[in-house]
Amino acid sequence: MKPNIVDRIEAEIRRRYNEDIVIDPDTAHFIESSFGAVGSTALTAFLSSDSDEAAVLVDLLFSPEESLCCRIEKHLAPKGLMKTDRERLARRLRKRPLAARARIGVSRVRVVMPPDLVDGFVGRLFLDRPVDETLAAMVSQIYDGQASLQVRSRLRQARLSRTDPEKKALSRYFKALNPDREPFWPLLEALIGFLEAAKEPFDLFTALADRKTACLRHLRQASDRSRTLQKHNIETFLIGGDRMPHVDTDALVGEIARIDDLGQLLFGRPVPSPAAGLPVDLGEVASRRDLDRLTRFFTGS
Repeated sequence: MKPNIVDRIEAEIRRRYNEDIVIDPDTAHFIESSFGAVGSTALTAFLSSDSDEAAVLVDLLFSPEESLCCRIEKHLAPKGLMKTDRERLARRLRKRPLAARARIGVSRVRVVMPPDLVDGFVGRLFLDRPVDETLAAMVSQIYDGQASLQVRSRLRQARLSRTDPEKKALSRYFKALNPDREPFWPLLEALIGFLEAAKEPFDLFTALADRKTACLRHLRQASDRSRTLQKHNIETFLIGGDRMPHVDTDALVGEIARIDDLGQLLFGRPVPSPAAGLPVDLGEVASRRDLDRLTRFFTGS
């Protein structure tokens, strides 16, 4: 008998967890700092304990990664799974729990997913969240193989409204860039963030301009505080009860650059910004391209 959709997705999940869960150094450091020693004996004892902390760690180890979502995506139609199929998959995973080996360096620890974590795991696969059929067809036509699955999987995870302006913006984006080249993914994440936050009536260009203005305002405020600190001792502010919040100026400048790139890609022009002076180092001007970018940054022309 030909496997149905639930059979195929279950098989993909079990194939994935027949492989090791490789714990990278950053995750291993998080585990050690949060839960204690990461040696196989100590970790096995900890994972077998009936504690909330052990459940949190098991949930972390079984967190679905991009590769699993892409394996599943090749079996999904744009509309996704029906609710009844999703529930049937969850029942199977509760009845026959997933088991995997977590590999930390040369140590391996067997991990089993408890039944009460199954619903959360299945929910993070976004199986029943639809992708717009027109966008799905476009992505499959423009991009090849794994790239197509990656983009479709990311669209399935996004909380999009599938309105015409939203589909138009994404269509323009996909026609302009390829997932195999930078800055495809950072710009796509930025665009999805704007679309997820959209409110009707929605004007993407205005939303980009408003956010760029806000970033510039935060940069100016950070620069003002920096100049004030050069004139006064920080203890003076602390004694007076003043707060000196940290502002990541590099992140703000990067966000402004991404906003300009989206404006250029989607509307054929950078997003305008206030012409007032911006007291922040935007880097060395070493070429005509650098000069042109700074001109666009300040004038929006």
